[in-house]
Amino acid sequence: KEGLRRKSKNSRGKRRKSVTGVVTYNDAKKMAIFTPASKLSYNSTYEAVITTGVKDITGNNMQSSYKWSFSAERNDAPQVDAGVDQNINVGTLASLDGTVTDDGYPKDGTLTTLWTQLSGDGTVTFGNASAEDTTASFSSSGVYVLELKADDGGLAATDTVTVYVNSAPLVDAGTDRNIDFGKTVSLDGTVTDDGLPIPPGALTTTWSQLSGTGTVSFGNANAVDTSATFSASGDYVLELRADDGGLAAADTVTITVNAVTYTLTFDAAGVQGDASVKINDTSIGYLLLNDGAGYSGNSITFDLSLLRNGENTLSISSPLSSGSDTYDDVQIAKIKLVKTNEDKVVFTDEGTYHLGDQTIAEIT
Repeated sequence: KEGLRRKSKNSRGKRRKSVTGVVTYNDAKKMAIFTPASKLSYNSTYEAVITTGVKDITGNNMQSSYKWSFSAERNDAPQVDAGVDQNINVGTLASLDGTVTDDGYPKDGTLTTLWTQLSGDGTVTFGNASAEDTTASFSSSGVYVLELKADDGGLAATDTVTVYVNSAPLVDAGTDRNIDFGKTVSLDGTVTDDGLPIPPGALTTTWSQLSGTGTVSFGNANAVDTSATFSASGDYVLELRADDGGLAAADTVTITVNAVTYTLTFDAAGVQGDASVKINDTSIGYLLLNDGAGYSGNSITFDLSLLRNGENTLSISSPLSSGSDTYDDVQIAKIKLVKTNEDKVVFTDEGTYHLGDQTIAEIT
């Protein structure tokens, strides 16, 4: 048996503690191996002594004792932190903020770090895969798990970070439509999203009017599928927009609202002049009257969009006389119109209305 002496000092600084063990000899390697009877203390310096009592293979004793010192090192695995999970938008770089700390052991070891991709829908390209702090780009949207590994030559450790790569929602506002004025159009939108970012941003959808001759009223402007009504005939461009909290996308649909007209027809034979016609004080034109040739079938057409919901007033003024006749008894005819929910016009107070001594035959 041989021994080691640990260089540990007491209050006087002189005491040393011996460690016993067994020395074996490896003839093939020409190497003597000392196996301590108990574990050595970490980060302590030991002095090994081979005394003159040791003999060589011919039986000769060593002429003098041989001493040398060494330190018992404790190597702990590196501590690795790959950083916090993060959300990015597709097409942008993720900044990877890794942290590695090591105890410096083993002394002949080299500390190396490496970023790798563990999972994900696409591929990851690292700016510098061997650097603690680096960047990463992603070939497609999805959820990616990245690993940072540190190796000190004796032990290794790892940590992971999750990167959520968000893409914009896919939006389809539906096909272009043609409707008659007064009708309600059903808007059939479609929105699909990848569920990112995480935690989820609130996916919101909004319908809005981009252009048009009048105004648009939506049944529910925040619903993907909704309805719309229009204040006037013409072409309207409507937009459906979706926002997932990180990115937004939009699509448009064109709605053509066809004009719906009604015609006022009457017989005013024997009356000459022009009669002014108004709906709710808005002029829609003049009726040209004949002076006795028996002309009938005078008519004027108006757009349904001129009518408001509920009762409306259609008025016909006294004709402007010409020639030698005068028409002191000419009256103003007022007719009530009601626009119903079925997009029909109902004439109320129907009857015979006079311009002078002639009769307005009918309204159709």
